[in-house]
Amino acid sequence: MKSFNISIIVAVVLLILTVRSCHGISDSCMKVYNQGGAPAVLQSPDCSQWVLSTRSLGNQSKNCEFVNNIGEAAHQEDHISCNIDMQIPLPGKDGPKDVRVGVVAVFDGHMGEEASNMASELLLQYYSLHSAFIANGNEDQVVVIEELYGHGSKITSSNVVRVVISEEPIHKRILKEALLRTIQDIDLTFSKASENYSSSVEALEKGLSAGTTATVAVLVHGQILVANVGDSKAILCSEKRDSQQKIKGTFFATELTSDHHLTRTDERARIKAAGGFVFGMGNKMFFNDFYWFTRAIGNVALKRYGVTAEPEVTDWQPLTPNDSYLVLATSGVLKKLSSQDVCDLFPAPNWESKKPTY
Repeated sequence: MKSFNISIIVAVVLLILTVRSCHGISDSCMKVYNQGGAPAVLQSPDCSQWVLSTRSLGNQSKNCEFVNNIGEAAHQEDHISCNIDMQIPLPGKDGPKDVRVGVVAVFDGHMGEEASNMASELLLQYYSLHSAFIANGNEDQVVVIEELYGHGSKITSSNVVRVVISEEPIHKRILKEALLRTIQDIDLTFSKASENYSSSVEALEKGLSAGTTATVAVLVHGQILVANVGDSKAILCSEKRDSQQKIKGTFFATELTSDHHLTRTDERARIKAAGGFVFGMGNKMFFNDFYWFTRAIGNVALKRYGVTAEPEVTDWQPLTPNDSYLVLATSGVLKKLSSQDVCDLFPAPNWESKKPTY
């Protein structure tokens, strides 16, 4: 062990990580992806195999508990996506390996269901594609960290240290980037569909002036990542314990998202800077007559006023045995219930029967 430490101090140290490719993606198909993302891949004859390979990635809602109630609304505009058993090939030190990934999402539509419906239909397909192509881009990736001792040091086989770096950080980086690109591509797909109409009136008639929130959770390796656009919420319900670490039979709520409303100074400033006229006070604030949202997929005509589909991300954090329920809920639920109220709806935890899923 001493000699290992000394070699690091007095030599040039190279930390080398070679990641093997996950997919045999042709150069022509990779070029299509680099130019146009997931939508371009699904439309290109150079990538026809990807259309077939992603068709089976639809919602697997049988693995998820969900409630979809129209409530006081005139029309149902909410949609979900859920598949907690996706098998995504990701890089490994011995080659590609299938990794179990869970993806859960809610989309709260407004001004029509077209945006929320499209988002729910495209999410899993786009996400799988982005994960695969980003992973492929890591082929023969080399991470090099150099530490020089003096000048004129030479790299030789005797002063190169090869280390095994965990696959987990690589997987999380790929899956996070895939989620960001997926949300961006869904918004672009909807925007392009709207642009096919010569006037905003025609787009309105076809429902393409609609928009939607997007709250998406990704689970892998016992960790969770959440991306949020709008005012739907992701809530983690965890078991309470007393000072002796015994379960008290109740849950406490942790919100994993922050609402995007005009009540937030940063959101309001962006809308104003883009020319939006903000009025109202307290929790009742609007811009340009009656718009209350500041981030959304869709709502193409409002992009010029600062409405954006860029998600706010709650980065990877570990799930613990205390975490019992993950709830994704739209604002209609949370108008009547607090996050703690939602967690209080669940039956008392039973520690003996708990089996962590991720």
